[in-house]
Amino acid sequence: MPRAARPTSPTAHRGLKVRRQRRLALFSLGAAIALMVVAFQSRGWLEWLDDLALDLRMVATQWFNPTITDRIVHVDIDQRSIEELGRWPWDRSKLAMAIDTMREAGARVIVLDILLDEPQQPRLEAPDWAATSHAEGPVLARRINDDERLARAIERAGNVIIAATAPARMASPDDADPQARILTLRRPVPAFEQGALDIGFVNIELGREAEGAIRRVPGAATIDDEQVLQLGVLAAVRGQRLRPTDLTATPSRLQLPEQSFPLRNGRMIVPWGVRKADDPLPGSEHRPGEAQTGINLPAWLRAHESIPISQLVRIQQERHELLQRFAQAVAVLTGADIVDDEPSEEAIAEALATVEFLREMSSPEELASQRAELRAMLDAGDDSVRHDLATLDAVHAWDDLHRVHTGDDPRHRANIDLWRPSLEDRIVFVGFTYTGALADFYPTALGVRTPGVRVHAAVTDGMLTGRWFRDAPGWFEPILTLIVGLSATFVAVSLPASRSWLAAIALTTVYILFDFFLAFLVLSIVLASSAPIIAALAAWAGCTTLQAVQEGREKAAIRRQFRARVSEQLVDVLSDDPTAINMQGEERELTIMFTDFAGFTSLSEKLKGAQTVGVLNRFLREITEAMLERGGYVNKFLGDGAMAFWGAPIPDEHHAANACRAAIEASRAVERLNNAPEHEGMPRLGMRIGIATGSVIVGDCGAPPRLNDYTVIGDAANLASRLESANKMLGTHILVNARLRDSLDPATRNAFTWRLAGTLRVVGQQTPTEVWELIVPESLSMDDAELARWIELSAEANRLFRAGDYKAAIEAYQDLVLFERGQGGALLYIQRCSELIESGNTDPVLSLRSK
Repeated sequence: MPRAARPTSPTAHRGLKVRRQRRLALFSLGAAIALMVVAFQSRGWLEWLDDLALDLRMVATQWFNPTITDRIVHVDIDQRSIEELGRWPWDRSKLAMAIDTMREAGARVIVLDILLDEPQQPRLEAPDWAATSHAEGPVLARRINDDERLARAIERAGNVIIAATAPARMASPDDADPQARILTLRRPVPAFEQGALDIGFVNIELGREAEGAIRRVPGAATIDDEQVLQLGVLAAVRGQRLRPTDLTATPSRLQLPEQSFPLRNGRMIVPWGVRKADDPLPGSEHRPGEAQTGINLPAWLRAHESIPISQLVRIQQERHELLQRFAQAVAVLTGADIVDDEPSEEAIAEALATVEFLREMSSPEELASQRAELRAMLDAGDDSVRHDLATLDAVHAWDDLHRVHTGDDPRHRANIDLWRPSLEDRIVFVGFTYTGALADFYPTALGVRTPGVRVHAAVTDGMLTGRWFRDAPGWFEPILTLIVGLSATFVAVSLPASRSWLAAIALTTVYILFDFFLAFLVLSIVLASSAPIIAALAAWAGCTTLQAVQEGREKAAIRRQFRARVSEQLVDVLSDDPTAINMQGEERELTIMFTDFAGFTSLSEKLKGAQTVGVLNRFLREITEAMLERGGYVNKFLGDGAMAFWGAPIPDEHHAANACRAAIEASRAVERLNNAPEHEGMPRLGMRIGIATGSVIVGDCGAPPRLNDYTVIGDAANLASRLESANKMLGTHILVNARLRDSLDPATRNAFTWRLAGTLRVVGQQTPTEVWELIVPESLSMDDAELARWIELSAEANRLFRAGDYKAAIEAYQDLVLFERGQGGALLYIQRCSELIESGNTDPVLSLRSK
């Protein structure tokens, strides 16, 4: 027979419903927070955090990615070159010399990251008369057209890519077609573009990167109905001996015949890389340092082969000076007034005809003799022979100068061969690295000031090595953020706060490991880092905070409920540490006190109701403060009295002594209030206190969960209540049981003043109890001698009473009556002695017939 389902109590059902509602509220809050983070992410408000995370991943986690290629070489306009060649801008002849050196050394592609969109005017270089005063012939002014020199150098090389800028209108960086943002292209000088292999745009300020670090650049743009590639992309295409038309550019990818490079909205992530120490470099001035597990700007600069441009210019300068001498010789032989920068073929042919004519007219020996005579005449001051001497000098040096002009120079070839291992078949990037070029430095993942040419080279390097990073699809990141946020919500709802924070940290750590290592390092995918982490932490924090608020409200409700029925002390204990007490009930030895005001009835009859309550509250406040200061737990108020106990809920091994001290201080407080000016004219209130120490049950009693109270039950509690009432019959103020007095250590016991009040049997208890009065000496109108006499008389009378000598006891009690002026309890004992004598009973106990 199947077992019947256990019925669910209404209380349990309500509790389960409350817990479900609470969890639903927490899940709703966590989901709302996650959705809010997704909204922030969709608006792009968290991209700056993602960019910082991308920088961190780029420089710290490229352990397994391909290292940078050795097919890229940098020719830098660096600080050394500026010091050797002079301040920038240079005349473009120097760039022409560097290009000639790279061409002759066999560079595959030369990439000029230098804007050449403005022409340089030709210049006329006058002779330095101080330097040429002892020249062997006339020194003519030279016409120098630097742009023509550079244009001829570019044309001779045939493999030069020139940078161009493409001003863009303001647009969102998430524009699906970033090519539409380009308006026009500022092209190089036509003479340069005509001889160049290609032109590529160098814009890296499109979109939000204009306001921060460079992390993404556009791959291509359609400008004036023409597809123009980014400089680094173009260098990679040409470096693989492909043509720009072999590349298809869309907003989602760059497609080559055998390679594909994902983009996002037409933009690529700059793929910074690193070279390990065991990857050798060909001849280079800057060698790599130690092994790099991460990258930064110095490491990147060390990892790439870098050549100061001044070294390449210097190779051509010596040859250039010889060519200038050749041009001057042509000018002298042709009778020109100005030396052309580079003689035309017609001028060279005319000069060659003059040389041949002079050689045919005279033998070499005769020409040498004529040169010597003319030199002697010039030295003698005959300046008229200077031109003839220059002509003979030009004829004499013609063969050597003509060999340099035609390129048949062994020394020059040797200089070129020195740089061939570094430049041959390489992609050479020429750009600024010296600190004065402020306009071409940008903040990147490598550092706050990275040369712009390094950005383009990094793009080329990524395409050549296949080290290419792609952004996750736009639809994936919000879903990922939502999943992580809901996971953190589940953690916060399912676990207590003491453990959920560890789980939340573990969840965040797992995502960081997934993002930084699996996705980025292994799959080369760049995920949104900030939004999922923020969603996880915010959802956990929000849910945990709501839980704390809910628990706080519950505690506040408990405190309000308990404060209406019990003391605030217990409420504080329950709120701070509910496990500190046993609410189920336990047996303990405690000290219980009951108090009552003597004369309150007369006071209430004389005063109005409001005044009565005010006076009562004032007196109760004073006595309860005395109890609390001594560690008592004020359990309840009973009309004009109060109940308190010591030793619970917090254990107190000195509970009996503390209760006695509290009773004395309460009595003194009542006396102070009676003497206060505001009590003048009112009946005086007395204090009756009963205290008992014994074993009781302490715990949560009543009708839980609403009408219950933390209190004590047991004989000791009843005894304390009866002792409080016995004060009225015995004429005493503070009565305690013998167990309390005996529990005190001797030193503490002797610190109090005691008077034996007799042996009582209270209502409801059959066992008689020895009772002592705790005396407050200053409240009595007697001196020390009288007090000692009173205590002595009481002790003697009670001794006789307990010994059964009732007649002698009556006489002793009569003396006590006279001493107390009839105000004590001696009359009751006289009456009891008489009863015992008449009945012949031998029960030396004073039985109380009322509570």
